[in-house]
Amino acid sequence: MSCHRLQLPGSLLAATLALAAAVPTARATNGGSKASESCSAREAAYRESNLGVALLEQFRFVDAVEAFSRAIEKDPTLALARVNRVIAYLYVPDHDAARREAEAALESM
Repeated sequence: MSCHRLQLPGSLLAATLALAAAVPTARATNGGSKASESCSAREAAYRESNLGVALLEQFRFVDAVEAFSRAIEKDPTLALARVNRVIAYLYVPDHDAARREAEAALESM
């Protein structure tokens, strides 16, 4: 079994950790049909994000980036998918994309 060890520039690692710490864990929704549509989109986004995590565990980093991107398309407020996409970009490795995504995620919070 091979071990994948990720080595990052210190500033990029610090930014990724700060971003992960800033992710809200839950958001409240109000009742109504608009909320149920939003809830449905959010559930679909979480499914895509979970798929991305599974792909990361299988070392399929590019596929994971794509899954996290689909999650973000379905619910742009799903910060967890943004953080996970940063991590996936780091493993690709595409440090420039990871930095851009981390900065965009921080701006959206």
